[in-house]
Amino acid sequence: MAPHSSLTTLDLMPEDVMRRVLMELDYRDIMTLRKTSHLLRNFIDDSRIRTHTTSTIIQLTFNQNSIQMMLKIGENEKPVVITYSNHENGCELSYRNSKKILEMSDYSKIFKTDFKLALSHQNYQKSRLEFLISRRIFSLNGGILEMLRCTVPIKVHDLTLHVSAEIQVSDFLNLVDPTHLTSLTVIGTNLDESQLENLKSLKKLQIGNSITDIPLARLTNLEEVIIKYRLVKFEDVLFLKETFTAPSSPCKRFILQFKSKERYLNKKLVERFGISKDSWIFKIQNSSQSLRMRVGLFVIEFNLIIDK
Repeated sequence: MAPHSSLTTLDLMPEDVMRRVLMELDYRDIMTLRKTSHLLRNFIDDSRIRTHTTSTIIQLTFNQNSIQMMLKIGENEKPVVITYSNHENGCELSYRNSKKILEMSDYSKIFKTDFKLALSHQNYQKSRLEFLISRRIFSLNGGILEMLRCTVPIKVHDLTLHVSAEIQVSDFLNLVDPTHLTSLTVIGTNLDESQLENLKSLKKLQIGNSITDIPLARLTNLEEVIIKYRLVKFEDVLFLKETFTAPSSPCKRFILQFKSKERYLNKKLVERFGISKDSWIFKIQNSSQSLRMRVGLFVIEFNLIIDK
């Protein structure tokens, strides 16, 4: 008679016992288990095991024939990086310095399953999602976009887009639930004014490495803005100062970068607000706060400060 073993592998346990064990694991452990066997992967996906996370960062990088997903679950956890690549025999999976070929598998479909699992574990109120498109490709192919649309609407609090064309901004914004999005960063291209229309919950906006033509008045309802214009005029500065010193203004920080400024702008500011070393403080009526306006070489910064 064969000796009896007191050890039982996880995939031989009764389903209810295995489900209880999995519910005690954190997200990193669950992701590791999913990479060990098809049986565990299918069981976890079918059971829809959930973990409780305090914060989530998901960063997706799209290349010509691969997708990289970086996950950071919890504030003190190390990130997990998984790369899904097209291989002649199927999908090449790179994870923790090891590679595995999933034969007869489409890399984009394997990624989609893992991405949906990551989204299901996130605390969307404390979540950040980044989309990065490699400079070697102009846009995502239709198959990848269609695959991403299967995950919509994505509930995320903070969205960052590293893209090279405005159409890509629209592609990604259409994937996100606008009712939950409060912070948006766009790097590499401009943001069209019309793309802000549905973002009713937006509080923070940053457009990096690009000059925008969005009217200033369209941005004054936000709490924090970092943006760049080709030319800033005295009337622009005056408008922002008057708007931000109104008691009803929600603005806490507004950084206005520019490529050039109106001639004699600093002189006009001194004539209007008095002599100062490139910085003025304005009292906000019926408030314990003031507005500090600082004028630099290529930037004008407005900050809300607490009165001492």
